[in-house]
Amino acid sequence: MGKVRTILHSSIARAVALAAIVIVPAIAMDTPAAVLPTGQKVTTDTLRRAIPRMEMPSMQQRIMSSAHPVTITQQGRRLCVYSSYNQLLPIYRADGTFYQAFHLSKGTTWINGLPRGKYIINSKQYTIL
Repeated sequence: MGKVRTILHSSIARAVALAAIVIVPAIAMDTPAAVLPTGQKVTTDTLRRAIPRMEMPSMQQRIMSSAHPVTITQQGRRLCVYSSYNQLLPIYRADGTFYQAFHLSKGTTWINGLPRGKYIINSKQYTIL
């Protein structure tokens, strides 16, 4: 019984290794992309079947602003934000990466403790020194 299992396992291992050898060259031998009259790019596999290529849209980050208008004034390293509504205020670094969303209460909210640097808030740039 032990010999039969060993032979069975070794034959399965050989079959898997052989399949890997056969499959890898088939994937590696794809032809260069062609363009159909419709403008869609395709490649052909080794059996000359057309395989459509999916184009990924560019991943551009969209900078969001507050849902309702706010008034922002800077006093030193602090920002005084006046809002007529309870809402979130997203803040981005100067390079466009998201930093943090601050919860604004109706009325005046003070934002303290921002690290030194340039920030984009509601499409305007603020510098914290």
